Amino acid sequence: YFDVTNIPIKKIFNLAIVINNKSVEIYIDGELVTTQFLFGSAHFNSGDLHISPGKNENGEDLKLNSIITDFKYFSKPLQSKDIKNVILSKPIIVKNNDN
Repeated sequence: YFDVTNIPIKKIFNLAIVINNKSVEIYIDGELVTTQFLFGSAHFNSGDLHISPGKNENGEDLKLNSIITDFKYFSKPLQSKDIKNVILSKPIIVKNNDN
């Protein structure tokens, strides 16, 4: 659960979620709006991705009344400038920090 305020309503916007080893950063239109620190490390699985605004009082998933027009997944965390380049449809180069 991540608390994000001032999400645009009835407007097209870009949302980026960057998961690092110790934190999750959320960007709206290329601007960092919140950072949540993790207690432990992030783990990824190969299962389905579910996008939902939450659950109702009966524990059922609420429906997202929206349209996702594009979805991109990058195997390495992006920097703020990379996110802005994605928004502007410029090519980005994601470098491995191990090199």
